Amino acid sequence: MNAAKNVLLLAGFALLSACAAPGEGAKAKSGYAAAAPVIKALEAYHQANAVYPASLDMLVPTFIAGDRLAATMPDKKATPFAYRQVANGYELSFSYTGTGTNQCVYRANTEGWKCYGAY
Repeated sequence: MNAAKNVLLLAGFALLSACAAPGEGAKAKSGYAAAAPVIKALEAYHQANAVYPASLDMLVPTFIAGDRLAATMPDKKATPFAYRQVANGYELSFSYTGTGTNQCVYRANTEGWKCYGAY
């Protein structure tokens, strides 16, 4: 009985190790690609107004089309971006599911993505 449990445990670890880490894989890459024009629009708004917008809706239609405010994942499900102003910038994030739930956050003041999640 213990041998069977050990085999199942090892199989579970092998399955999890084959999964992409948070921020990696096709869904994360789709989110990054969908976020790129939103980030560009946020920066253009900032250039024009010397502040970041209070909401993403303020970008439409001058800086970006409204249908670009969601990340479409490889499974064709659209996930709206979350946005908030922070000191000296903003945070833009999207979430996706796979084996677990993941969230990727872009912070303008650090110019980079950080992703978190659980398998």
